[in-house]
Amino acid sequence: EAGQERISFADANHSIKGTDFPAILDVYFNDNPQHFWLGKGATSFFSGNKLTAVELTYTFTGDELTTAKSKFEAAAAAVLSGITDDMSQFEIELYLHDYLVSHVTYDLDAPHAHDAYGALVEGRAVCEGYARAFQYLLQQAGIPSYVVTGQSKGEDHAWNLVKIDGEYYYVDVTWDDQDNDNKYYSYFNVTTETLCEDHTIAQ
Repeated sequence: EAGQERISFADANHSIKGTDFPAILDVYFNDNPQHFWLGKGATSFFSGNKLTAVELTYTFTGDELTTAKSKFEAAAAAVLSGITDDMSQFEIELYLHDYLVSHVTYDLDAPHAHDAYGALVEGRAVCEGYARAFQYLLQQAGIPSYVVTGQSKGEDHAWNLVKIDGEYYYVDVTWDDQDNDNKYYSYFNVTTETLCEDHTIAQ
């Protein structure tokens, strides 16, 4: 949260091995889409096979990060302001899905294409940015959501698993965004069986 570049582990008795850290970083990254400034790369330092320190990378730092956080929070708040107390979980989910489909353009060359900032602030992202933005907005609305990765249509891909009224469904906002004025729901709240017709979930 503080943007510390090098983090050392003072407790020599911890059980984290150097080989474990990439998976731990992935889990943290996937559970915290609001930390859009955290890069995926990290360097691990260890004694024997015991992790002693890590050096993280960031896509924003200093004053630039402060500004980016403010823009992100303002953009998210503007979207969430459209949620009313009488909306059901399904209606909230549908509203957020439709917002992203209408306001985000798929762009491989966007500078922050792979994170929630690119989708919510810049309006340009790839599948990972769509999924992380959807996850964050749902989380803020009190709806559990997770980013799922794998392949679809012959390429690496990301989408969401969402819990609505006690049941889990898959949502692929990216493939529902057809870049025209019509709304598509082919990948909205589908079952595992339906999803796996053209998606492969990473193991």
